[in-house]
Amino acid sequence: MNAEVKHGNNVIDETEQAVMPPQLSTEIERPKTLTLNRRDLYCYTNDTKQIQIIRIARVSDNFLERTVLPNCQILFAATADAELEVYTYDVATAILTERITCDRLITRQPLNASR
Repeated sequence: MNAEVKHGNNVIDETEQAVMPPQLSTEIERPKTLTLNRRDLYCYTNDTKQIQIIRIARVSDNFLERTVLPNCQILFAATADAELEVYTYDVATAILTERITCDRLITRQPLNASR
């Protein structure tokens, strides 16, 4: 019995090794508690072959936690002083592998504050 998995527009046979092209999430992730006068737009890319979990932590009015698949990107809104924690998933454990200040991830276009 053959099972197929659909990923985006691709249908993958379970016996094939899936090679996915880099993808950019079209939805901008906004922390529910983000109340700022000026918001910037940041982008993180998972360049590994493993699933990663990213979190914005250590800022009391900023919280975001999302899963980022291998070779995928995520756009998110935050303050420049927020810190992004990157956890890499490996065999039922998630290990903190990196902390990045958001000012290192800024995109060229600021997020419109009216959104």
